[in-house]
Amino acid sequence: MNKALPGLLVSSLLTTAFAYAEVNPNDTAATLSVTGEVTHVFSCAVNLSKQSVSLNKNADDLHTQNSALASDILDVVDITVDGDAECSEMALNQQIAYKLLGTADNADGISLANNDLSEGAAKGIGINLYDIRDNHIVRVNQDNLNTVGTTAHLGLGLVKLTGQEVTAGSLQSSLVVQIERL
Repeated sequence: MNKALPGLLVSSLLTTAFAYAEVNPNDTAATLSVTGEVTHVFSCAVNLSKQSVSLNKNADDLHTQNSALASDILDVVDITVDGDAECSEMALNQQIAYKLLGTADNADGISLANNDLSEGAAKGIGINLYDIRDNHIVRVNQDNLNTVGTTAHLGLGLVKLTGQEVTAGSLQSSLVVQIERL
């Protein structure tokens, strides 16, 4: 009998609580809108075979920036992509390319500019970027460098800027290599 009494008491209290719960007609309800997206995130990372290069060429031997000559390529940087299996698969299926970003020259706007502003800086020169598979020019900030498998080969060369006089001197520039998903 002692066990039945607490059970009866709890049941009575719950029934009473529900009986006193009422909706006031003056109350206003609110609606919560829920939106979202379920995604599958994977990441890829760019790796460069070299973190810096040094380019040297005689000013008299420079070709104009619109030329794409194999002899203009002074150094090559291999670019690879690392990541999970999906990243590698996208690279192998040529669904990833590289966008080459930097300060463009003030002539045709296709080469990297010389950012060296010192007194001894070279003038009238730029750095052309090449896809060495076929030696075509990859225009900075405009074209993509496509992968072959998981690797792309970027050629770099010094060139004379269109319509400018070349003055020998030092040069400095930088390039950001960014993944483009195609």
